[in-house]
Amino acid sequence: MSSTPDRLNRAMFTLFGLLLVAAGIYGLLRGYGVFGDTQAQESLLTGRITGFFGRTGDFLWPITAVVFLLIAYLAWRWLKAQLTGTPSVSDIDLTRDPAGGRTRLRTSGATTALARDIEADPAVRSAKARMLSDGQKPEVDVEVEVAEDADFDAVRRRIEEVAFARFAQAIEAPELAGHLRLGLTPGSGRSVR
Repeated sequence: MSSTPDRLNRAMFTLFGLLLVAAGIYGLLRGYGVFGDTQAQESLLTGRITGFFGRTGDFLWPITAVVFLLIAYLAWRWLKAQLTGTPSVSDIDLTRDPAGGRTRLRTSGATTALARDIEADPAVRSAKARMLSDGQKPEVDVEVEVAEDADFDAVRRRIEEVAFARFAQAIEAPELAGHLRLGLTPGSGRSVR
């Protein structure tokens, strides 16, 4: 699921790049006289083109402005999506037998359970988890704040060997790619009452 935006980005940039390369090659070929000496000496915008813009200017420029505003809006949305990081997966398909119906699991509940499982360790201050992809080898991204005086290796081992294993079993994923980011916070772990 998360690879869809990546594929769309690659396809859009490939198409845009090919269009720019084609325009550049056309300009070079025309400038070197491949299409004839007359075209090499003419300006790119001929009298017919400038005449068209002159005749249709009353409605053409407002339409042009709307089109470019739409392009600017789409570019802003694309840039915002790039800056917000990797998209998350909202649900996982747990269907094993398509003839028997569909089973989907909301990732928000599963990742919340994973974060709470990690936070059960007294050395952990907070944990956040989100699914990056599903499929044959799902990916989960986990960010954990650990007390600076905690046993860092023990916390990491518990997360990787216990919490990730339980999470993989819960979402029925024999192979799980876990991305773990640990951060330190001052002071001791949370007090348990």
